Amino acid sequence: MSKEIAVIDYGMCNMLSILRGIEKVGAKPVVVSDYKLVKNFPFIILPGVGSFPDGMNELMKRGFIDELKEVEKRSQKILGICLGMQMLFSFSEEIKYTEGLNLIEGSVKKLPAHHGFKVPNVNWHQIVFKDKIGSQFLSQNLMDPTYMYFVHSYFVSPENTDHILTETTLNDFTFTSSVKKNNIMGTQFHPEKSGENGLKLLQNFIFDDK
Repeated sequence: MSKEIAVIDYGMCNMLSILRGIEKVGAKPVVVSDYKLVKNFPFIILPGVGSFPDGMNELMKRGFIDELKEVEKRSQKILGICLGMQMLFSFSEEIKYTEGLNLIEGSVKKLPAHHGFKVPNVNWHQIVFKDKIGSQFLSQNLMDPTYMYFVHSYFVSPENTDHILTETTLNDFTFTSSVKKNNIMGTQFHPEKSGENGLKLLQNFIFDDK
């Protein structure tokens, strides 16, 4: 029987590519739109497209916030993708100050356009693992260098740099492109849209027991 992965549906997600990505790596995606079901899944993916305030508002309206704040205590593994990763953090400066889930301490800030790249950043970029040994279980089987697909105008700034899994550099500006804190992980890039390497990272997240 395939491992079931909960994909949180709060009305701001590009569900199809994520569902297909999960299926391609040999797991079974389950779309969860009822907050009461969150506790039933050991693996959770929180996707997201749009603004931080709208995302948090939709999570609140649908009752997900309190349930998602409990995932660390329950030892559930959660992967936030793009906006989903940003909402794992304490707060965002996007449009207005908005509190996040605070599963990872830190903030969300706007990409600085004065470094000579376009905002929003829509492109393939290299991700560099900050700690090759500590993140081995996520980097296994990935090509080096590893490129992932990004679509974003904001980036995360963790308070604890030990939570930085990978970094990405645009011209002379380096930002956090993925994070990991115990059972909580997030990627600014879209693994489900990043070809073979993206699927391998999804597979590592889903099937690694560490």
